[in-house]
Amino acid sequence: MENGLVYSIVIDEQYDIEHHNLYRQLSHSLNTLRKVNKNIKVKVYYSYKKELPKNHFVYFPEDPNTEFLPFENKVSSDWHPGFWSASVVEHRWINAFRGLQDFDFDNIITMDTDTEFFRDPEELFTKYGNTDFIWSREDNCDDLTKTLRVYPALNDGVSLLSKNILKHKDMCLLSMKQYINYTLEKYKTLLSEKDYYQLPWVIVPYSVYDYFVSRNINRYFDKDDVLMHIEDKKDSHVIRHYFSSNASKFLPKWLGGAE
Repeated sequence: MENGLVYSIVIDEQYDIEHHNLYRQLSHSLNTLRKVNKNIKVKVYYSYKKELPKNHFVYFPEDPNTEFLPFENKVSSDWHPGFWSASVVEHRWINAFRGLQDFDFDNIITMDTDTEFFRDPEELFTKYGNTDFIWSREDNCDDLTKTLRVYPALNDGVSLLSKNILKHKDMCLLSMKQYINYTLEKYKTLLSEKDYYQLPWVIVPYSVYDYFVSRNINRYFDKDDVLMHIEDKKDSHVIRHYFSSNASKFLPKWLGGAE
């Protein structure tokens, strides 16, 4: 059984990638991964118009099982005008499906960079892999999920997909766009200005949830396997998704954290 991890990041050329939070979080995520598994394949899709920094190896030591794959971040032109975050979120599920398909993995975990490992991710593949379901944790934006009636939704910062899910790729991506455009139009006068502004950040996992829950093929990880940032910090789970705004609490000092 061939399993892999897939990350997808977009960094605007106006930023110095070496000091960007996504780049540094990714470094921490992979450093913690290689302490528990040195062999699993990792594919990092990145969109950055400049070259990777000369000291890239400082953040990412030479690793034959980790591959950085440049891609052009083409944003669709038919999004709702309220979807201001399209350029930084549209790519994530496109590349999740791409990684699963292009490298003939049996299963992948598509990852956000604000994650860290405490146990071997192969445990998740053994427990949840080779099924017809998408596996994730519940979303934690209670107010929005209940207002939009997608409760408990899903948090797609750590999601496990098997190759059986590939048959849903085209329909899922189309459904996501239809759901996002419809929802942003429907709620532009029903939500407060603050909530409506936040909606584009979280609407992608809501749209994924809408597609998979309507077909009864979404399931949730056990809380002892994948920990969310709002839950008690402990080191007995496989992965913790700690949320970027809390990065200073989790990153080591050399990556800009407080620890």
